[in-house]
Amino acid sequence: MRCPDCTSRNSVAAKSCVSCGHRFKRKPAPKRLIAGGAIAALGIILWAAGSALIPILTDPEQNLARVAKQMGVGPKNSDDNKRMREEFDRAVKGYLSRLAGLPTPEIVKKLQKALPTSLYEVHAVDLPRGLRIVEIDTVLQASDYLIMKGSSGNKVVALPGIEVFDDARLINESAGPMLVAIGHSGGQPPHHPQVKVFALLPDDITDETEKLLPPIRGEGAARFAKNGRDIVLDLSLMSLAQLEQLFAPGAQSEDGTVHQNLDWKEAHYTSRYEYGSSPFTALYAVARCMRYPDLTATHRQFLGPKGEQLVRENKSQDAGSFRVKRLASGPDLVSYVMTASVGTFAVDVQKLNGVWSVAGTRNAPANIASVPAPAPSSPVVAAAQTSTVTPAPIEEKKVTEPAPPIQPEPAKAIIVEKKLSVSDPAQSKGDSAKSKAKTEREAKAEREAKAEREAQKTAEDKAAEKKREQLKLAQAKAEQEKAEQLQKEQLKKEAEHKETQRIEAERLKEKSKKQIAKSQKSEADKRVAIATPKTPEPVKSNSASTPIGQGQVTAIGTVNLRSGPNTTAKPVTSITKGAPIDIVGKENGWYKVRYQGQEGFIYAGLVDFKKPDAYTTAILTKERHVTDNHKKSLGKPQIGDRVVILGGLENNKYKVQLANGKTGYVDKDALNVSIDEPQFVP
Repeated sequence: MRCPDCTSRNSVAAKSCVSCGHRFKRKPAPKRLIAGGAIAALGIILWAAGSALIPILTDPEQNLARVAKQMGVGPKNSDDNKRMREEFDRAVKGYLSRLAGLPTPEIVKKLQKALPTSLYEVHAVDLPRGLRIVEIDTVLQASDYLIMKGSSGNKVVALPGIEVFDDARLINESAGPMLVAIGHSGGQPPHHPQVKVFALLPDDITDETEKLLPPIRGEGAARFAKNGRDIVLDLSLMSLAQLEQLFAPGAQSEDGTVHQNLDWKEAHYTSRYEYGSSPFTALYAVARCMRYPDLTATHRQFLGPKGEQLVRENKSQDAGSFRVKRLASGPDLVSYVMTASVGTFAVDVQKLNGVWSVAGTRNAPANIASVPAPAPSSPVVAAAQTSTVTPAPIEEKKVTEPAPPIQPEPAKAIIVEKKLSVSDPAQSKGDSAKSKAKTEREAKAEREAKAEREAQKTAEDKAAEKKREQLKLAQAKAEQEKAEQLQKEQLKKEAEHKETQRIEAERLKEKSKKQIAKSQKSEADKRVAIATPKTPEPVKSNSASTPIGQGQVTAIGTVNLRSGPNTTAKPVTSITKGAPIDIVGKENGWYKVRYQGQEGFIYAGLVDFKKPDAYTTAILTKERHVTDNHKKSLGKPQIGDRVVILGGLENNKYKVQLANGKTGYVDKDALNVSIDEPQFVP
């Protein structure tokens, strides 16, 4: 660079002239160069962010794990809940589409690996034609998905309307295959049965439930019949009666059962009811037939002659909302008081040949509910009683002897004196005597004829009355024989139904044993031959299931109480966080607990229980693999999951058990042990 003052040459990088000291002006950097540098820096930043984010968004497994982790935290409001549900459905469908070609057990295994085991449970069912139903039980609710083979490959669609899935069947019809799924409502029992009918299209399904299925009401459970098409709903009769507003809440009577049979005929379901026999079934028949007299024939075997008479005398469309009070109860006879706007009635219900029916009825005073019923000497005598349970003033009927027939007084003869041409006093006196005698004979004859007519009339009345009594007895005998025949047929049907159920239960039990044996054999073949088998931990529980302490549920949201100590056991009920539970035993890393009268098992990692013999639990604070003796990974729990510690430190590792029953080792620094470190257990 030449100096403008002294024309001396200088270095290009020089800031001033070496000869005269003149300071050179620096040229500004070109704007294009600055813009290019900024763009390059921005590109580097975007490249780094994309490298970290794109795999998460494009990999279905990582995307599902990310969404599932967000759902584990919980929604902030209803809108956030809806958004999370939609995002979770999209993530599950995307991942299932990728796994559709794998066997069902492999799909369940991979889904459970991508989802936190403490918050999600996965179940799957295989159906004909390559169909599979996958249920994911989440913190918010269960979600069901159908994997089907479409025209362009595997297709995954959601199955709406089933809160907790129980079973499904495929029905082939000329118009196309139909998928029938049954389940029940979630939450605490009692549950409501749920049935959905879907038409299978080449690439989708349509909900045909409203067109092909009659209404389902009441509380209970649903199951498929033996033929695999028909459905049997075992419903609570009390819940149906209250839905029909026949009874007020708080009725003092044991509940009855009604079977709603859904029969598949001509590509749709038809409904018919079968009522089980119970004392409440007879009360339900009385209340229902009072409001709907045309249903008397349907409930005749539970009404009996006395119940039918009560219905005929008090039928009204306003009958209903009966308040029921139980007065006396025995093995085969129960006495009730039914009170409603139509009146107050004392009703005796008797068990005869296995069927409960109305044996006696009478009008009752308003205060009968406050007086206990007397104990009958025998069911037959109690059923035949006609007096009220509470004695009420009865107007006595005076019985008197029939008055003798009134003898009519002799008619006074009217003697008309005739003027004789010859006035003879003696002749006149004779004629008067003859006339009087004749009048007396006629009066006597009339009295005898009247007495004879009355005697004849009395005999005819007695004969007619006797004939009427004989007719009534014949009718009562015919009705009794008909009722006994109906009862015999009902008992025969019940016996056949029970025998069918017993045979089906034995078949299913045998099938289940074979499947379990097959599964156990398969698992045994896959195990490493040198692995030491684990001796099951005995259940610390006595025969009476006496609690050994009380704990609390620590899981987020709700946790399932299961029928066995593993994640594949059927849920009995669900328990919310913080709920107190009674600990009655331990088995394989699970606590046997009692909650609201029901017993089951909960994974020990989800229970806060501080006793000397309690399981030691720990919270995972770092992501670490759980490995076996050969350092082979058995699973990778999520941060925040609880595990059960089975042994003390060995080579700076804890021996732990996961919820699925697998045992292994994990680094000490990855766990936060909740109580003192346990002694080493070899």
